[in-house]
Amino acid sequence: YQRRVHGSPPHTQDSRSFIHSEMSDSGAATKAEASPRRLGKREREAARTAPTNPNAPKRMRGFDSTESVQALKKQNVFNKKGYVRRAIENKAPKLVENCKRSLVLKGRKTSEVVNALLTDIHLLKKPDSVHFQHANDVQPLLDPLKLEFLCQKNDCSLFALGTHSKKRPHCLTLGRLYDAHMLDIVELGIQAGSFESITSIKGPKAAVGSKPAFVFIGDDFENKDEWKELRNLIVDFFRGHVVSKLYLEGLDHVFVCTAHNGVLLFRSFAISLTGGDGDHAPSAQLVSMGPNFNAKLNRHSFAPADVRKRALVVPKGLRPKKIKNITTSGLGERVGQIHMARQNFDKISLKKPKGAGKKRARDSSATNEDGDGDATGGISDNASEAKRARTEQ
Repeated sequence: YQRRVHGSPPHTQDSRSFIHSEMSDSGAATKAEASPRRLGKREREAARTAPTNPNAPKRMRGFDSTESVQALKKQNVFNKKGYVRRAIENKAPKLVENCKRSLVLKGRKTSEVVNALLTDIHLLKKPDSVHFQHANDVQPLLDPLKLEFLCQKNDCSLFALGTHSKKRPHCLTLGRLYDAHMLDIVELGIQAGSFESITSIKGPKAAVGSKPAFVFIGDDFENKDEWKELRNLIVDFFRGHVVSKLYLEGLDHVFVCTAHNGVLLFRSFAISLTGGDGDHAPSAQLVSMGPNFNAKLNRHSFAPADVRKRALVVPKGLRPKKIKNITTSGLGERVGQIHMARQNFDKISLKKPKGAGKKRARDSSATNEDGDGDATGGISDNASEAKRARTEQ
């Protein structure tokens, strides 16, 4: 102790051997080595189901201290710590999955435009986004294994990668994964002169965690397959949490995507609601918010038909229960079909029209005048005349 306090080097080999021999003489080390480790509560519970070991001490009877413990640990029988168990359960498959998280990262080389755009994407995706500040040697179109590992490690199924090179300047790559494997990849070439970041535009901004609205303009989004996939990817990337109802004031920004001559015009607007009361809806005004940019569709890679079919499978627990003779139309309306027995219209008692009685009385009076009527017809005719006379009086 005095040597360590005064700055002397730690114990030499001789001093350590002397201390060890002194402990051995006192019997402390021998006693520590001879006594086996005390079993914990979980190990004692597992010992009841473990194979018996006659050579084990009495307190370890029924528990193999050498082979069974290792086998049980390999099978993950012993529960982990609470926060570890909760993290594993959070990553496990669920009937209703968590909100898709996005991984925003830089490539080997980037530019100022790409860095600012990645920062804006991270701000729009908060709090369901992970932003890597350092460069990463990843190429999703050539070798997706490294990017798949990073996404799986950070529990992200979406990614935005920014790169810059002489051949492909200001490049933004968007993609998504299914079952920790690459599904769709779209590469966009940003036109540097058209980019406007969020910080460069003054005005209202979107709140953290709010849901956006989407507007897609152009025939390419309906006619070309690659633009259809791009539209689906943009919606899947920025939509956030899936909800059944939406508060009107919570809709505070909108993304307008226009396809014009093979170029994507991406614009972001903040929505400001003015006026309105309980009976009238408020009026909406759009204010430029950012990020705004023009991009050209470069390389892309989409999933095969069989892989996409597996990715779009709806779990059995979420499928709507089929009700007999009830279908849903394209507008979401419920349409029912009713089966009834064959009806005999001759025996159905229908409501008689008002003029039927007067017509029958005129016919009977005409028959009596011709002499073909009977006594009952005359009586009914006289009664009708008497009633008419009373009415005139």
